[in-house]
Amino acid sequence: MGFEILATAGTSRFLDHHRVANRRINKVREGRPHVVDAIKNGQIALIINTPSGRRPRADEAAIRINAVAHGIPLVTTATAAEAVAEGIAVLRAGRPEARPIQEYHAETLRGVSRATNL
Repeated sequence: MGFEILATAGTSRFLDHHRVANRRINKVREGRPHVVDAIKNGQIALIINTPSGRRPRADEAAIRINAVAHGIPLVTTATAAEAVAEGIAVLRAGRPEARPIQEYHAETLRGVSRATNL
């Protein structure tokens, strides 16, 4: 969709492997310039930060705090990131549609029902 992707080392390697253009950026603990600097400098419009491990890490906390402070949307799961990307694509295509959540739920239940009847 034409976005510039900034990614920390591990994510950057993954994206490179899958031929997704990106620019590597430091984590906070790796030194400046880092991701929080980019947030504060207005270089980031959306953050997708999928934490790994059970305990919160300093970088993740700094990202969350600064995202809120600067009004930047923050997504923390791959499923939510996919939904955001789909939403952006629909908005760009000029065909947004609002439906009640109950309709989505009913579709999900019908899909489960069909799958169990196979």
